[in-house]
Amino acid sequence: MKKGDLLLRIDPRELGAAKEQAQAELAQAKAAQRKAELDEKRQQQLFDKRVASQEVYDNAVQANLAAHAGVASAQAALDKAELNLALVGIFLIPVCYVFVQRLAELRKKRATAVPVRPTEGAAPVSSNL
Repeated sequence: MKKGDLLLRIDPRELGAAKEQAQAELAQAKAAQRKAELDEKRQQQLFDKRVASQEVYDNAVQANLAAHAGVASAQAALDKAELNLALVGIFLIPVCYVFVQRLAELRKKRATAVPVRPTEGAAPVSSNL
């Protein structure tokens, strides 16, 4: 293997599915936000007429704020999914023999590793190779 050789090719289907899921979650968040806005407006009118309590109105305000945060979070997830998808393609990674050799050694060790159960109360240890 020499510098500039193809090291890996990423299949974009999983990332495409992640983008579609993020789009759907954003649509759901926007729908929830719209309902929360309407609920808050309705509760404001009822509160102004002294039909709804302060607590009910406050809950509607907080639900609306949470819905806005949900939209922002869903938009960030979509942005990340789109970025990941944009970075897909063929990656030509400058590599050296030492890197490839070390990667092979780590994979071999992982394949032959014996699972160890953590002692009670110990935090599990994971490796993402």
